[in-house]
Amino acid sequence: SQCDVVRPLRYLSEDLEKMSVAMTAIELVDVVTHAEEQNASFFSLILDLLETVNTATKNAVVALYWFELRLAELLGFRPDLHDCSYCRKNVEREIAEGKKFSMAGTGILCAACSEDYDAMERISSGTLRVLQRLQDAEISASLMNLHLTMVSKDELRRTLRGHLQKHIDGFRGLKSEKVFADSTFKRFVTE
Repeated sequence: SQCDVVRPLRYLSEDLEKMSVAMTAIELVDVVTHAEEQNASFFSLILDLLETVNTATKNAVVALYWFELRLAELLGFRPDLHDCSYCRKNVEREIAEGKKFSMAGTGILCAACSEDYDAMERISSGTLRVLQRLQDAEISASLMNLHLTMVSKDELRRTLRGHLQKHIDGFRGLKSEKVFADSTFKRFVTE
């Protein structure tokens, strides 16, 4: 019925990229929770994201990718990014060889299985390595220093959003991304 500002996050409203990342994360939480439902884990997750984005000096979108992986884990559908979801083979050697991978409903498919089975998104070995790092790391300012190419940003966005859509009933897309599509989101997805 009421709230008080405990820690103001004033920089979120001063930067369009930070604001769009924050709004997207908040909308994702809204999509997966019920009204007036208490969930300390979701609250802690969104607070970590907002505080990190508020103080980020660059690459705030990296925090969103980290957030989406953590959200999937809290919801019980953490993707396996180290072993092929079909044949269970470890993919580290294929990453070193620069092979292409695909995402399936439960995680990564090795190069061989990617050719044989229906998959959601094709991703490069570099993008898979970024996904692994984001999944294994705690959120921090140093995580915002990851250099992502335009291709990696697009692969990350499509892969993570596809993973969420596959597991969340009725999830079609995010209004917050559409609001910022012409300005910020296009800029930081394509830069």
